[in-house]
Amino acid sequence: LHAKFRARFDISNNSGTEVGFYEAGSATATVTTGAYWQVTSTGVVQPVVTFNNANITGTDVRGLIDPAKFYVWDVLMDDDEAVFFVQDTSTGLILSRQSIKLPLTAARLLSTTQVPFTARHYNSGTAPATAGHLIITDVYVALLDGLYNMPASHMSAAMHRGCTENPFTSVQLAQWANSAEP
Repeated sequence: LHAKFRARFDISNNSGTEVGFYEAGSATATVTTGAYWQVTSTGVVQPVVTFNNANITGTDVRGLIDPAKFYVWDVLMDDDEAVFFVQDTSTGLILSRQSIKLPLTAARLLSTTQVPFTARHYNSGTAPATAGHLIITDVYVALLDGLYNMPASHMSAAMHRGCTENPFTSVQLAQWANSAEP
């Protein structure tokens, strides 16, 4: 999956932002699974991959951007990594390219088989002195490498997303006694 969006992030204390592919938890500042750009309540701007509520974060790019300007932000998800870009479109310069790899202990990059594109901006525990904002002008979401000439069920099986394991925990679903296993 590929998400490309043009946005201006508000970098202020006591507000947070997440934009990319993720599922939000029931608590305001909780993401359960996803790959996204995040602005923390302390102003850190970083790429994040979340698997079962555990975050793997990239490098803070706050010093590379001007919060008064728009940049193009990318999130590319592959089977075993998520790649994040920030681009200054006035010069064409890529300000940051970061890759967060799938840990050896993880069954897959995300703890679910489907994630929506989501954008949100919220106040953390204490309201900021001035109202925060997130301005997104364009959003582009695409499925890459989708022209395999295979039915969706075959593509899912090729990505190890068949019916033999739980898509959230990667635990085998079918259970047989050793003597009865097909």
